[in-house]
Amino acid sequence: MSGSGFLVTGKDDAAVQTLFDWVRYRVAFYGSTPAYWPVFEEHGLGDLGRKLNAMTKAGAWDKIAGEVSDDVVHLFAAVGRHDQIAQAIEARFGGLVDSIGASANSSKPSDLPPDLIQDIARIPTRYRRPT
Repeated sequence: MSGSGFLVTGKDDAAVQTLFDWVRYRVAFYGSTPAYWPVFEEHGLGDLGRKLNAMTKAGAWDKIAGEVSDDVVHLFAAVGRHDQIAQAIEARFGGLVDSIGASANSSKPSDLPPDLIQDIARIPTRYRRPT
């Protein structure tokens, strides 16, 4: 079973923060789109989705990321440096899916080292009810 979410990782904290900020904007963008509101509603974020939508209609695209808290980003992402990310993936998505796609933002190639990919591949699969 596959699922969708974000992988926020890098070799150091600065690289993680850069990608975290990019994912914050992506979450805001998706959340502003009515087609994604059922996902937001599932997590009690329906009001946020409607607010983001109103902001985009008003042309406030540059402000939508500011409405998405760190907690909301963490809801949709596994976050950590390369030395932390396998554990973060297991904690966030383990038991929900048995495959993930690892790519960074679409403007640059993934920088995941091969040994990290092997660590991620070893995460055990245990299905559980989503939270």
